[in-house]
Amino acid sequence: MRILLWTLAAALSFSTLLIAADQTGTWKMNLRKSKVSSDVQSMTATVELVGPNTYRIVTETFPKEGPSRHNEVAVTYDGKPHQLKSGAIDVLTHPDPLTWKTVQTRDGKVGTELVITLSGDGKTRIYRSKIFKPDGQTVEELRYYERQ
Repeated sequence: MRILLWTLAAALSFSTLLIAADQTGTWKMNLRKSKVSSDVQSMTATVELVGPNTYRIVTETFPKEGPSRHNEVAVTYDGKPHQLKSGAIDVLTHPDPLTWKTVQTRDGKVGTELVITLSGDGKTRIYRSKIFKPDGQTVEELRYYERQ
């Protein structure tokens, strides 16, 4: 009986983790919790699985002034370098089931580090970024997104 209970508990914990690890869907930034350095008034992101470890991410950014910005990108979290049109190189990984990590380099120097962590209940995405500027300054942002 104990073995059956332990097996059921382990299976439930694993299935909960798999559900929570699903970062697909539509996410809206909670501006009150977020610490952003830009003029962002609101932002939404839609994440769609389009292949093995490959996602299509569509963002809509609404600044305090000026027109909204629309961006679409396909990313593959496979730990391999991916050349961008800008000349930068992205390496995207899954350090654990709830975390996505991106390191972007240009000319061998790290320009951006991005870590996106999904909460255990799957309702919140926490987006932490560090941008390393050529003058030595570092800009950090913390964004909280809520599942819609």
